[in-house]
Amino acid sequence: MLAAKCWAAHWAHHRVIIHSDNQAAVHIINKGTTANDAIMAELRALFWLSALHNFHISTVYVSGACNTVADAVSTLQVRGVFSYLIRFFRLAYRMSRLPT
Repeated sequence: MLAAKCWAAHWAHHRVIIHSDNQAAVHIINKGTTANDAIMAELRALFWLSALHNFHISTVYVSGACNTVADAVSTLQVRGVFSYLIRFFRLAYRMSRLPT
């Protein structure tokens, strides 16, 4: 969903194919429905973006063993986010102890 929010305008008039090693996500996006209310709300938002920016989105299953590059990149991104969060909280803690 985050990618769609960031790139929807650039995807206009294109077909977007998501390669995922999560079979449930592939099924939910391709079918367009789920029993889970929270996921369904995100799915509706995704399809709204798709209609608004005129792109078609679908998913393809890729086995985890064949998806090593994506796993490595996502691990680096998660580590990067956590390091920024830790740094932010340390700075926020120091700032909260300074007199105003």
